[in-house]
Amino acid sequence: MSLRVSTVVLDLNGLRICENFDPYIVNRNRQGFFASHSGTCTVPDFYTVIAQVTQKDNSDVVVIATMNEAKSNSYFHREFLPNNLSSLGYTYVDSKTGFGVLTISIYVRVSLAILTLETKKIYDTIKSASATYRDDHKCFAMYLSLREYGTYAFLLFSIAQGDSRELSRAKLDPYIRRNAVMSISTFVNSSIEILARDPTLKGIPISSAIILGDLGYRSSVFQNNTIFDVDTIVRNLQSGDKPGTIKNLYEHADELRLMSRSGLLYPIQEGLDNKGPSFAPTCDFRVGRDNNCTQDCYSTGENTPLPPSWCIRSCYLQFTKKKISCISYDSIRSGTIIISGAKEGAIATYLISSSEV
Repeated sequence: MSLRVSTVVLDLNGLRICENFDPYIVNRNRQGFFASHSGTCTVPDFYTVIAQVTQKDNSDVVVIATMNEAKSNSYFHREFLPNNLSSLGYTYVDSKTGFGVLTISIYVRVSLAILTLETKKIYDTIKSASATYRDDHKCFAMYLSLREYGTYAFLLFSIAQGDSRELSRAKLDPYIRRNAVMSISTFVNSSIEILARDPTLKGIPISSAIILGDLGYRSSVFQNNTIFDVDTIVRNLQSGDKPGTIKNLYEHADELRLMSRSGLLYPIQEGLDNKGPSFAPTCDFRVGRDNNCTQDCYSTGENTPLPPSWCIRSCYLQFTKKKISCISYDSIRSGTIIISGAKEGAIATYLISSSEV
């Protein structure tokens, strides 16, 4: 027997998301002395992709993770998702927010039995362990136990890639960026250890961790003594050898891939058969691009020292013999909210087996 778990991760770019698709209802909720809602909002037109994928993949569990919404306890998580996912046959389980900007909501099919769900924040613990961790390194987790299928940790990361000045200096001294990547990896490893490997987690072994968000890794131009020209990569992604460029960039420049392969990071897996994304990098995009992104998609120039990268990701890490595999993985690339920011979203579906391998 098996379950299908779909994960969605999005950077909402500091926008407040509307509680409904219908502009009439949105306006009505904000009128009069007894208005139930306040403030302008943006319609989540990316939701159609979520609905299509969850129905196509016949998902049993849907996990929605967002970063940087304008206001915690948002209309999106509090109203929009429960109302719209219920029409697809899902029931709300729980939603939690960490650090005011990271939110995870979990939904399951009405017929699916849930044993336990709990949350745990660890940023303060991680931060006190080393003075090198910065305030822009965050990780937030929720847990879901599914009887014979095991217990799963959903870790949502938000880690800054480094400021533009630091990245520009790395062109002259590549060890500056390598040191930053080592610092990021230390934080990621520590977060996984505490959130997913901690033996004091009520004695419940975590079967697998599904790792979401922006882990701070980028496509490095300084790996293996090879310099990846930003403009050439952008040109190939938009009009040249797109599949070959994606594979070459991921295998030889993606910092998460390289750190996992080197043994300096937990063996995080990504994509079908651990081959990584087959879609184009999800950042850094030119803000205000068109939905189809036929030209001038990615940011280039002196202010963009790194090549296009996979910023927003959905990955996994297996701990027990309960098998987990990725069966679909794609970016969320269209919609008003997506093109208003520099990063696309990611959506993945995982197959979880009740038997041991």
